[in-house]
Amino acid sequence: MPVMTVIQLYPLDVIYKAKKERSAVFVYGRTDRGRLICLMDRDYLASFSVRPVSGISAEQLKRSIEKEIVETGRDEGAIKEISVETKKSPFRQDSEEVVQIKCSAEEMFRAMDAVSSLAEASDFYETDIPVARRYLIDKRIVPVALSEAEGEFINYPGKVSVMKVSSFGPVSNESIPEPRILALSVLRAVDVTTVEEAGGRPQSMDDVLPEEDAGRRSDSIASVALFMVQSIEESGESRPVGEGGNPGALRVFANASLCSANAPVESGSKGALVVCSSDSEILEKLQKEIEMLAPDFIAGFGSDANDLMFLAERAEELGIAFSPALDSSRVRTRRKPRRQARIVGMPHLDLSGGLYRRIASSVAQMKVVDFDSADYSIGTLAELTLNEGERKALSDTVEGHRELSFLEMWRALSREGASYLSVPESVEPFLRAVRENGVNACLVGGVALKLMPYLLELCKITGVEPFSASRLGPGSLVEWHLIRHSVEKGFVVPKKPPLSEVQARKQQTFTGGFVLEPKKGIHRDVSVCDFRGLYPSIIVHHNISPDTLKCDCCRDSAEKIILENKQEVWFCQKRKGFFPELLEELISRRDRINSILKMNRESDSAGMSSLLKARSDMLKLISNSFYGYLGFPNSRWYSFESVRAVAALGRRYIE
Repeated sequence: MPVMTVIQLYPLDVIYKAKKERSAVFVYGRTDRGRLICLMDRDYLASFSVRPVSGISAEQLKRSIEKEIVETGRDEGAIKEISVETKKSPFRQDSEEVVQIKCSAEEMFRAMDAVSSLAEASDFYETDIPVARRYLIDKRIVPVALSEAEGEFINYPGKVSVMKVSSFGPVSNESIPEPRILALSVLRAVDVTTVEEAGGRPQSMDDVLPEEDAGRRSDSIASVALFMVQSIEESGESRPVGEGGNPGALRVFANASLCSANAPVESGSKGALVVCSSDSEILEKLQKEIEMLAPDFIAGFGSDANDLMFLAERAEELGIAFSPALDSSRVRTRRKPRRQARIVGMPHLDLSGGLYRRIASSVAQMKVVDFDSADYSIGTLAELTLNEGERKALSDTVEGHRELSFLEMWRALSREGASYLSVPESVEPFLRAVRENGVNACLVGGVALKLMPYLLELCKITGVEPFSASRLGPGSLVEWHLIRHSVEKGFVVPKKPPLSEVQARKQQTFTGGFVLEPKKGIHRDVSVCDFRGLYPSIIVHHNISPDTLKCDCCRDSAEKIILENKQEVWFCQKRKGFFPELLEELISRRDRINSILKMNRESDSAGMSSLLKARSDMLKLISNSFYGYLGFPNSRWYSFESVRAVAALGRRYIE
């Protein structure tokens, strides 16, 4: 008799593993008691909708599917449930009946192929939603927010306990408290300048090491630094993970074979410094350290294209199973359309990505920075987001480790060092680079922690898991917000546009907002008029939405909006549209939060204020992106007339 257990957890990652037999959805998270765990659901049924051809009812289509597909076995048992449901149209004001089909996710295409052979079947919908994300939508699970699961613990391969769930649902909107963030920074040998030639030209590791010693050349790992921190006090005092600020929170792995080819040392640890004799040893010890620290998130800067990607590729070259993921899998890498590195169960956050640039711009306010500059680094991001005390506390973490001084590192990394009273000039650049790598890891950890509330709030608003939320653009985040609410409110989710349609949309242009060029010179007594969310307010006030555009019921009574080509459009005034309904909720939430923030300005609730500020900024980000999404060529809810109407009204109000 299985023993059923109820647990509460904060979901952090979700993946779907498709296998010929017994595919499953896996949800990884941390329980309310602080333990990493995995939920496995083998009974989840994916679903899609089928619209009947004109003149055929959904009930007739349902009977045809049952008689000609299910009873004859043409679907090979793929279809598990069939029903007729009434759904709202995303582009019209009416509702329609569709056939809803449920099947195991791995059999969806088999079911679709079977149904598409029927003459009564027309269009298919909701077949292009990834299974893992559809699972969260169907279960109404909000990533990073408290949820509850019931099931039995089973023996299953992996590094954490696995529960086979029988039920899974939301509890509250409470975010994961004090998330454990492991910062990662990787130093490649090719990036280390080791000595100066007589002519003054810096030499790389390629110049210094023997030609035949390919294992220690520029493709080698010079150093990997890990840092874990849970809080940075406003005063600048940091509280690393570990007993009483244990220096074990920082680990700097250094490749001794790159420091001295003639006098290698035995591997070992001295405080924060971990001496390794090869790339293989670094990868092996790095994996063990990650497993021991058991973080909720792994953060880096440029780690998609460089750090994690490099470690994964280096492990493959060496034939090493570098498998830090909670399911014991290797780092999952992807090169197109853009480089990504994923660790199952531990959301990987690349702080150099677009989301963190937008957050940094919000936090930094009046500071101007060129994010596309070659000089943009984790140091730049730290200056934008951390105060002076916080930056000093993070830098002092390295300063506080005597074993990371140049002389002590030299003595630890080479037998020659034991007889030296000072560091040879030839190896000082290598030691400096290793030490700076440790500083970079500390800065990554501090910035990731400071900006974590923004990511958590964004996940809760859009329903997108952290790994994807940190990489998607504003338009894609809006789309997932719309998809989640479409399912909840009974709308048909529009299909992704085909490439030919996307290309055609890109050819369409329209007149944007009104821009008045200022007169050059210095001005005094300048008045400022700031519209509060101009485009979102226009969408809500004028009920602009694809499903309210040019309705029949208000053709004669609604206000006509004149577009730049003199064309007239109008929007329904009798029923609130899908876009205005969602936007109004976002705007109202932000207004309430801003009111609380004003009251807190003179209070001591700095922690609560920073959380509310993050929530307000992310609500603003999503709200302001609705307008652009209406005219985004890849949009499922593309409405060229709607986006032109918003721009036309914007020009009218400003002028």
